[in-house]
Amino acid sequence: MFGDGVEAIEYLKTNDVDIVLSDIKMNEMSGGLDVAKFIYETKPMTKTVLLSGYKEFDYARKAIDYKVVHYLLKPTNFPMVHEVFKEITKELDIEKEEASVLPMIRDQYLNDLLMGGIYRQEIVEKRGQMLGFEGIMKRECAILIYTIKDFDDFIADEWRYGREQLNTALANLFGSDDYRVKFHPIYNDAGNFYVFVHCIKEEHSAFNDLINQELMKVIINAKNILNVDIEVKSIDISTDFTSFTQKQGLIGKHSFDDDINDKLEVDVETYRRISKMYKLFF
Repeated sequence: MFGDGVEAIEYLKTNDVDIVLSDIKMNEMSGGLDVAKFIYETKPMTKTVLLSGYKEFDYARKAIDYKVVHYLLKPTNFPMVHEVFKEITKELDIEKEEASVLPMIRDQYLNDLLMGGIYRQEIVEKRGQMLGFEGIMKRECAILIYTIKDFDDFIADEWRYGREQLNTALANLFGSDDYRVKFHPIYNDAGNFYVFVHCIKEEHSAFNDLINQELMKVIINAKNILNVDIEVKSIDISTDFTSFTQKQGLIGKHSFDDDINDKLEVDVETYRRISKMYKLFF
């Protein structure tokens, strides 16, 4: 419990919470609104509930812009708060379940780009926006193809955990948030690994130089952590997502051996429901 919005915001800067209950005025003129604004801008997974008196309801209306999920009009009581929290908890459970599938749907979207499954600009942009790529779709991107030196010998003689575990280890290595570009490992074909690359934010460095700088970090980490020697085969840069889809023959036609549903940790019906939500039909 906090005495004002400043204290609450300071706590939220370093802590993640599911639900925040705040009086709309607190000790300042609009303390609750300040908290709601901070949560809206920095904590998209946190839900805000505001307490409001009739005289302050105009303030509450302003909070609509900050995606406040519920208003409780004073005077209130514990059963009312409990029912609201129970309802929000159910919504959070659904969102967390959907969030667990979203990375796979993003991978499928990138696979579709790579394989030419979607190419019309309006569809590329609409689906990309739905999946959180909106801020980087107009920036340069690339397809990186790499292999592992003496791949078959490495698998047979040095790596003891199987090909699937190696794929996972490499994906985790490339997927780290420590790089200035985002690497999305999306496909592996007979030892050729395909990675989609894009900028995380506007950079002053040339995109090609930036990829090479960050890729060198990955190569060093792969050697130090996994004892793997990565060899880059090619880096094909496009001016934006749409231009990327116009390039034919990056991979060619392949059949996928594994049913994507086999990799899910949620039931197939949930996966289909979320796929439908994002207009991605496989």
